[in-house]
Amino acid sequence: MTPPLCLPHPLIDEVLSLLGMTLDKQLSLTLGIHATTLSNIRHGRREVSAPVILAFHDATGMSIRRIRELDALGRQEYQGIDK
Repeated sequence: MTPPLCLPHPLIDEVLSLLGMTLDKQLSLTLGIHATTLSNIRHGRREVSAPVILAFHDATGMSIRRIRELDALGRQEYQGIDK
C-alpha cells in the first residue's frame, strides 16, 4: 500500500483547523519553523521537539498535555502505514 502524499496527523491537522489554515506551509510560517520540520513530523521522520511544542502552544493556547497526546496519536497512526 502506498501512503497518501499528505498523511493525516492529528496534531498538525487540529492546529491547522484551530488557526483556520489549510496548508502546512502557512502553519510553518505562523509557527516560525521550517516547512521541512513540519513535513518530517507529519511523515513520522521526526518527533515534535520542545521548541516546536512551545510554538504550537503559543500559537493556539492548546495545553502542552493535549499537544503531546495528539502527537502520540499521530506517531501511532504512522506506524500502521506500510512504507
